[in-house]
Amino acid sequence: MPQMRHVGSPSKGNVVEVRPSRKFGGAWLAFESEAVQPAFTGRYARQHAIDYAKQRFGGGAGEVRVFTESGDAIAETFAINGRDLYPHAS
Repeated sequence: MPQMRHVGSPSKGNVVEVRPSRKFGGAWLAFESEAVQPAFTGRYARQHAIDYAKQRFGGGAGEVRVFTESGDAIAETFAINGRDLYPHAS
């Protein structure tokens, strides 16, 4: 089972899930809701989806959950505290 890595402090707020697309092979989704789930393709698709998800909070608190390549488990989470949009691991 993948090890979960937490960055920042736990948050209460919106959640964006970054996960592989089942519909578009090789693409990664930044899933906010059924109506909002942009897909990213290419060599850096996963990282682009993570970057997109991190900036979606607009100064508010939330959490980004990044799933494994298979999409069956959370590989890492990023807590967004509203003041630091891109928290760094300590």
